[in-house]
Amino acid sequence: MELNPETLAKIDSLTKTNPEAAKELRAATSYHVDHGNGLDCYKVGPTLGGGTAALMVGDTIIYPYCYRTQEILDNGPLRFTVKLVYNPLTVKGDASVVETRVITLDSGSHMNKTVVSYSNLKESISVAVGIVLHEPNGEVLANAQKGYITYVDPTDNINNNNGKIFVGAAFPANVKEAKSVLFSAKEKEQRGGADGHVLAISDYIPGSDYTYYWGAAWSKANIKDAAQWNEYVANFTEKIRNPLNVTIK
Repeated sequence: MELNPETLAKIDSLTKTNPEAAKELRAATSYHVDHGNGLDCYKVGPTLGGGTAALMVGDTIIYPYCYRTQEILDNGPLRFTVKLVYNPLTVKGDASVVETRVITLDSGSHMNKTVVSYSNLKESISVAVGIVLHEPNGEVLANAQKGYITYVDPTDNINNNNGKIFVGAAFPANVKEAKSVLFSAKEKEQRGGADGHVLAISDYIPGSDYTYYWGAAWSKANIKDAAQWNEYVANFTEKIRNPLNVTIK
Protein backbone atom coordinates (compact mmCIF):
# COMPACT_ATOMS: atom_id res chain seq x y z
CA MET A 1 0.00 0.00 0.00
CA GLU A 2 1.26 3.47 -0.84
CA LEU A 3 0.26 5.11 2.48
CA ASN A 4 -0.07 3.73 5.99
CA PRO A 5 -3.59 3.37 7.47
CA GLU A 6 -3.17 6.37 9.80
CA THR A 7 -2.26 8.71 6.95
CA LEU A 8 -5.03 7.32 4.76
CA ALA A 9 -7.57 7.95 7.51
CA LYS A 10 -6.36 11.53 7.87
CA ILE A 11 -6.63 12.09 4.11
CA ASP A 12 -10.15 10.64 4.10
CA SER A 13 -11.15 12.97 6.92
CA LEU A 14 -9.66 16.03 5.22
CA THR A 15 -11.37 15.15 1.95
CA LYS A 16 -14.72 15.89 3.59
CA THR A 17 -13.68 19.17 5.21
CA ASN A 18 -10.70 20.52 3.27
CA PRO A 19 -10.16 18.81 -0.13
CA GLU A 20 -7.16 20.99 -0.99
CA ALA A 21 -5.36 20.04 2.23
CA ALA A 22 -6.15 16.37 1.55
CA LYS A 23 -4.63 16.69 -1.92
CA GLU A 24 -1.48 18.34 -0.54
CA LEU A 25 -1.05 15.66 2.15
CA ARG A 26 -1.37 12.86 -0.39
CA ALA A 27 1.21 14.54 -2.65
CA ALA A 28 3.57 15.02 0.30
CA THR A 29 3.54 11.30 1.13
CA SER A 30 3.07 9.75 -2.32
CA TYR A 31 5.76 7.66 -4.00
CA HIS A 32 4.64 9.29 -7.25
CA VAL A 33 6.31 12.52 -6.05
CA ASP A 34 10.09 12.91 -5.73
CA HIS A 35 10.90 13.81 -2.12
CA GLY A 36 14.63 13.45 -2.73
CA ASN A 37 14.89 9.67 -2.94
CA GLY A 38 13.31 9.02 -6.33
CA LEU A 39 9.74 8.19 -7.32
CA ASP A 40 7.54 5.99 -9.47
CA CYS A 41 6.72 8.08 -12.53
CA TYR A 42 6.73 5.38 -15.21
CA LYS A 43 3.34 4.61 -16.76
CA VAL A 44 3.05 1.11 -18.20
CA GLY A 45 -0.60 0.14 -18.58
CA PRO A 46 -1.55 -2.96 -20.63
CA THR A 47 1.54 -2.75 -22.88
CA LEU A 48 4.99 -4.35 -23.14
CA GLY A 49 6.22 -1.71 -20.70
CA GLY A 50 9.98 -1.34 -20.35
CA GLY A 51 11.16 -4.41 -22.25
CA THR A 52 8.78 -7.34 -22.04
CA ALA A 53 9.09 -10.10 -24.63
CA ALA A 54 5.98 -11.39 -26.40
CA LEU A 55 5.21 -13.76 -29.24
CA MET A 56 3.85 -12.29 -32.47
CA VAL A 57 1.55 -13.79 -35.08
CA GLY A 58 1.85 -11.57 -38.13
CA ASP A 59 1.62 -8.04 -36.76
CA THR A 60 -0.38 -9.09 -33.70
CA ILE A 61 1.31 -9.15 -30.30
CA ILE A 62 0.23 -11.95 -27.97
CA TYR A 63 0.51 -10.11 -24.67
CA PRO A 64 1.59 -12.17 -21.66
CA TYR A 65 -0.48 -11.69 -18.52
CA CYS A 66 0.45 -12.11 -14.85
CA TYR A 67 2.77 -14.92 -13.85
CA ARG A 68 1.32 -18.03 -12.20
CA THR A 69 4.29 -19.00 -10.03
CA GLN A 70 7.53 -17.36 -8.91
CA GLU A 71 10.74 -18.72 -7.44
CA ILE A 72 13.60 -16.57 -6.15
CA LEU A 73 16.85 -18.26 -7.19
CA ASP A 74 19.35 -15.62 -5.99
CA ASN A 75 18.62 -12.97 -3.37
CA GLY A 76 21.65 -10.70 -3.32
CA PRO A 77 23.66 -8.86 -2.42
CA LEU A 78 25.57 -9.24 -5.69
CA ARG A 79 22.83 -10.83 -7.78
CA PHE A 80 19.05 -11.16 -7.79
CA THR A 81 17.40 -13.86 -9.92
CA VAL A 82 13.74 -14.79 -10.16
CA LYS A 83 12.03 -17.50 -12.20
CA LEU A 84 8.48 -16.80 -13.40
CA VAL A 85 6.10 -19.30 -14.98
CA TYR A 86 3.04 -17.88 -16.72
CA ASN A 87 -0.47 -19.10 -17.39
CA PRO A 88 -0.97 -20.73 -20.81
CA LEU A 89 -1.14 -18.51 -23.90
CA THR A 90 -3.27 -19.15 -26.96
CA VAL A 91 -1.05 -19.16 -30.05
CA LYS A 92 -2.65 -19.92 -33.41
CA GLY A 93 -5.51 -21.70 -31.68
CA ASP A 94 -3.25 -23.72 -29.38
CA ALA A 95 -4.07 -22.85 -25.75
CA SER A 96 -1.25 -24.89 -24.17
CA VAL A 97 1.78 -22.61 -24.77
CA VAL A 98 3.47 -21.78 -21.45
CA GLU A 99 6.12 -19.08 -21.01
CA THR A 100 8.96 -19.38 -18.50
CA ARG A 101 10.99 -16.27 -17.78
CA VAL A 102 14.20 -16.06 -15.72
CA ILE A 103 15.30 -12.51 -14.85
CA THR A 104 18.73 -11.70 -13.39
CA LEU A 105 20.00 -8.33 -12.18
CA ASP A 106 23.59 -7.88 -11.03
CA SER A 107 24.58 -5.18 -8.56
CA GLY A 108 25.68 -1.98 -10.30
CA SER A 109 24.13 -2.82 -13.67
CA HIS A 110 21.28 -0.99 -15.37
CA MET A 111 20.43 -4.07 -17.44
CA ASN A 112 18.40 -7.14 -16.48
CA LYS A 113 19.34 -10.38 -18.21
CA THR A 114 16.21 -12.26 -19.25
CA VAL A 115 15.97 -15.80 -20.59
CA VAL A 116 12.58 -16.68 -22.05
CA SER A 117 11.33 -20.06 -23.25
CA TYR A 118 7.97 -21.28 -24.51
CA SER A 119 6.89 -24.88 -24.03
CA ASN A 120 4.46 -26.71 -26.35
CA LEU A 121 5.13 -24.50 -29.37
CA LYS A 122 4.89 -26.51 -32.56
CA GLU A 123 6.61 -24.18 -35.05
CA SER A 124 8.98 -21.23 -35.24
CA ILE A 125 7.41 -17.87 -34.53
CA SER A 126 8.39 -14.22 -34.16
CA VAL A 127 9.20 -12.87 -30.72
CA ALA A 128 9.22 -9.13 -30.05
CA VAL A 129 10.73 -7.15 -27.21
CA GLY A 130 8.94 -3.85 -26.79
CA ILE A 131 9.29 -0.51 -25.05
CA VAL A 132 6.08 1.46 -24.68
CA LEU A 133 5.98 4.89 -26.34
CA HIS A 134 4.30 7.82 -24.64
CA GLU A 135 5.05 10.30 -27.41
CA PRO A 136 4.36 9.53 -31.09
CA ASN A 137 7.48 11.47 -32.11
CA GLY A 138 9.65 10.80 -29.08
CA GLU A 139 13.39 10.12 -28.94
CA VAL A 140 13.67 6.57 -30.28
CA LEU A 141 16.74 4.67 -31.44
CA ALA A 142 16.11 1.32 -33.14
CA ASN A 143 19.19 -0.38 -34.59
CA ALA A 144 18.66 -3.99 -35.66
CA GLN A 145 22.15 -4.35 -37.08
CA LYS A 146 23.88 -3.30 -33.85
CA GLY A 147 21.30 -5.08 -31.73
CA TYR A 148 19.66 -2.53 -29.44
CA ILE A 149 16.69 -0.20 -29.00
CA THR A 150 16.30 2.84 -26.73
CA TYR A 151 13.65 5.39 -25.83
CA VAL A 152 13.47 8.55 -23.73
CA ASP A 153 10.25 8.45 -21.70
CA PRO A 154 8.79 11.83 -20.65
CA THR A 155 7.37 10.29 -17.40
CA ASP A 156 3.72 10.31 -16.42
CA ASN A 157 3.73 14.05 -15.67
CA ILE A 158 6.08 16.29 -17.64
CA ASN A 159 5.08 19.29 -15.50
CA ASN A 160 6.07 17.67 -12.20
CA ASN A 161 9.86 18.05 -12.46
CA ASN A 162 10.17 14.28 -12.75
CA GLY A 163 13.18 14.30 -15.04
CA LYS A 164 13.27 11.75 -17.84
CA ILE A 165 13.43 7.96 -17.89
CA PHE A 166 15.83 6.28 -20.32
CA VAL A 167 14.73 2.79 -21.35
CA GLY A 168 16.55 0.27 -23.53
CA ALA A 169 16.99 -3.34 -24.59
CA ALA A 170 20.07 -5.15 -25.90
CA PHE A 171 20.37 -8.40 -27.83
CA PRO A 172 23.34 -10.79 -27.96
CA ALA A 173 21.94 -12.56 -31.05
CA ASN A 174 20.78 -11.19 -34.39
CA VAL A 175 17.68 -9.01 -34.49
CA LYS A 176 15.54 -9.43 -37.58
CA GLU A 177 13.87 -6.03 -37.43
CA ALA A 178 13.79 -2.99 -35.12
CA LYS A 179 11.18 -0.28 -35.56
CA SER A 180 8.54 1.93 -33.97
CA VAL A 181 4.94 0.78 -34.36
CA LEU A 182 2.16 3.21 -33.44
CA PHE A 183 -1.24 2.11 -32.20
CA SER A 184 -4.47 2.75 -34.04
CA ALA A 185 -6.93 5.05 -32.26
CA LYS A 186 -8.84 2.01 -31.01
CA GLU A 187 -5.77 0.22 -29.68
CA LYS A 188 -4.46 3.44 -28.13
CA GLU A 189 -7.64 3.52 -26.06
CA GLN A 190 -7.25 -0.17 -25.16
CA ARG A 191 -3.61 0.36 -24.14
CA GLY A 192 -4.25 3.11 -21.60
CA GLY A 193 -3.50 6.01 -23.92
CA ALA A 194 -0.01 4.85 -24.91
CA ASP A 195 1.10 5.73 -28.44
CA GLY A 196 2.77 2.46 -29.45
CA HIS A 197 5.99 0.49 -29.02
CA VAL A 198 9.52 0.48 -30.28
CA LEU A 199 10.01 -3.20 -31.11
CA ALA A 200 12.98 -5.50 -31.68
CA ILE A 201 11.74 -8.58 -33.53
CA SER A 202 13.58 -11.90 -33.75
CA ASP A 203 12.78 -15.52 -34.59
CA TYR A 204 12.02 -17.99 -31.81
CA ILE A 205 12.70 -21.68 -32.42
CA PRO A 206 10.65 -24.15 -30.34
CA GLY A 207 12.63 -25.72 -27.52
CA SER A 208 15.24 -22.96 -27.41
CA ASP A 209 16.05 -20.18 -24.93
CA TYR A 210 15.68 -16.57 -26.05
CA THR A 211 18.11 -14.31 -24.19
CA TYR A 212 18.10 -10.53 -24.11
CA TYR A 213 18.69 -7.64 -21.72
CA TRP A 214 16.48 -4.71 -20.77
CA GLY A 215 16.89 -1.83 -18.37
CA ALA A 216 16.49 1.81 -17.56
CA ALA A 217 18.12 4.90 -16.06
CA TRP A 218 16.95 8.25 -14.71
CA SER A 219 18.15 11.73 -15.61
CA LYS A 220 18.29 12.70 -11.92
CA ALA A 221 20.74 9.87 -11.20
CA ASN A 222 23.97 8.83 -12.92
CA ILE A 223 22.80 8.97 -16.57
CA LYS A 224 21.98 12.56 -17.43
CA ASP A 225 20.85 12.60 -21.06
CA ALA A 226 19.87 10.49 -24.06
CA ALA A 227 23.35 10.61 -25.60
CA GLN A 228 24.92 9.15 -22.45
CA TRP A 229 22.23 6.45 -22.24
CA ASN A 230 22.55 5.49 -25.90
CA GLU A 231 26.31 5.19 -25.47
CA TYR A 232 25.83 3.00 -22.39
CA VAL A 233 23.43 0.65 -24.19
CA ALA A 234 25.59 0.54 -27.34
CA ASN A 235 28.70 -0.34 -25.31
CA PHE A 236 26.76 -2.90 -23.27
CA THR A 237 25.52 -4.57 -26.45
CA GLU A 238 29.02 -4.69 -27.88
CA LYS A 239 30.25 -6.45 -24.74
CA ILE A 240 27.52 -9.12 -24.69
CA ARG A 241 28.05 -9.77 -28.40
CA ASN A 242 31.80 -10.07 -27.91
CA PRO A 243 32.23 -11.49 -24.40
CA LEU A 244 35.59 -11.76 -22.71
CA ASN A 245 37.03 -15.26 -23.00
CA VAL A 246 39.42 -16.48 -20.32
CA THR A 247 41.63 -19.54 -20.79
CA ILE A 248 43.24 -21.16 -17.74
CA LYS A 249 46.34 -23.22 -18.43
